[in-house]
Amino acid sequence: MNNHTKIINVDLATENLLDAIIDLKNTIPDSFVRVIDIATESTGWPNIDIVFNESDSETLAEWLGQEDDMEFFDSQTSIFSL
Repeated sequence: MNNHTKIINVDLATENLLDAIIDLKNTIPDSFVRVIDIATESTGWPNIDIVFNESDSETLAEWLGQEDDMEFFDSQTSIFSL
């Protein structure tokens, strides 16, 4: 498997965004989070981009609660480039 840097955009269902980001960084130390919106109009949850190494895909999918459908998870990610 190639180890690309990937990105996923999610509405993160959390009451405390800072605690969630700290937990993510403890789980995947090399991840990077960009906050797009503190509370979206459509869901009310924070919208964030998570940049991560492809080798951490399964760990991130588990952290997001999507480990049971890796095909869906992978379809939501893209290769990150500046």
